[in-house]
Amino acid sequence: MFKRLSLCLFALSLSLGFSHAQTSHKNVYEITIQNLTTGQPLTPSLLVVHSSRSKIVRVGETASDGLGALAKDGTTQAIVSELKSKKSVDFVKVGRGLIFPGQKESLRIETSSKRVKLSIVSMLARTNDAISVLNSASLRLRRGQVVTYFTNVYDAGVELNTESCSDIPAPPCSSPNSGVAEDSFIRPHPGVQLIGDLEANRDTFASEVSKVTIKRIK
Repeated sequence: MFKRLSLCLFALSLSLGFSHAQTSHKNVYEITIQNLTTGQPLTPSLLVVHSSRSKIVRVGETASDGLGALAKDGTTQAIVSELKSKKSVDFVKVGRGLIFPGQKESLRIETSSKRVKLSIVSMLARTNDAISVLNSASLRLRRGQVVTYFTNVYDAGVELNTESCSDIPAPPCSSPNSGVAEDSFIRPHPGVQLIGDLEANRDTFASEVSKVTIKRIK
């Protein structure tokens, strides 16, 4: 039942990737993202390699237009365009498609810098604007070293949590580009409140919604 959304988000994420790295010697990492929810699909993951002085998601601050678009509908074009202009960003990659509950996706990233951080953002597709975030994980690993993190869930503060199907992009709702705007800031998500059309057994989630495994390949 997710076919239409999958195809749409897959098309939006195609070819969205770039690197500021210019040297031939690059460190390569394999990133595996596993959806730990019972029913929430995660939109294509945005992976960003950046300097230790910058942050892609700043809790307590207003989301950028690009991050807001990702949080509301899972789209990544706007935030990738924003990131291209930042000297603090070394590499960006967008995942191949939705990650369904219990499923995994593995992606490779590369960077020529040793002093870098990795951030990963995706939308919980059956919410108004909840985002799964790994914020500034260190990539200073030895070859073959593996580390594991668990992402946190934040409310992006850009759309009211109506929990109404008319405002939610994922099936069975299938209502992207809608919702009531909220002028607020990024904050921990309170979870599904069951005030609209969302269902407890299908749509609720814990504070940690995905497991991220980082392995340095070379």
